[in-house]
Amino acid sequence: MRPNMYVWVETEGGTELQYLAFHASCSEPLFVGYQFGSILIMGFINSE
Repeated sequence: MRPNMYVWVETEGGTELQYLAFHASCSEPLFVGYQFGSILIMGFINSE
């Protein structure tokens, strides 16, 4: 997983509602249940 992550929340028509950038690294693990703005981590796959 790359440490810098970027998320765009858009309507179906493409109108941007929110842009979010956050940093996740080995020193700060990412867990289900963490919330960043309107984004709630409900699951993820660690490919490493």
